[in-house]
Amino acid sequence: MLLRDPWLVSQSLMQLLYLLPPVFLLYQGFYHGGHISSLLVPVLVMSGGQLAGGLGDADSVLVPRPGQTQPFSRRQTSSRIATIAEALSSITWAGAAALVAAGSHLAVVPCVMAVLILAGTWMISPPAEAHAV
Repeated sequence: MLLRDPWLVSQSLMQLLYLLPPVFLLYQGFYHGGHISSLLVPVLVMSGGQLAGGLGDADSVLVPRPGQTQPFSRRQTSSRIATIAEALSSITWAGAAALVAAGSHLAVVPCVMAVLILAGTWMISPPAEAHAV
């Protein structure tokens, strides 16, 4: 997929580039000589989530059939919900990974939150037949 679509490569790299400022802010604000894994793990989790989300979005582009009556506003609302859920899920998984890297048992809290976000998104998603092309 990446070889046939150079635009997708540029978009994926741009998403990774957007993670650099938070890395520097985290380093200056919170990293006080501890293990570097406490800083790198959440960044790697977030970048993995960003790449997976971008590639998944590119792979699931739906082309409407002639005569399909699904209004565009519903698609836009679903897209916004999916984008917000993807971001929240990625952030909570990154937080859990950071807490695990720091050796904290509190990592359970963001893990439960991430699973609840995923379950809630799955529950409000349209039925599988609606995605068929």
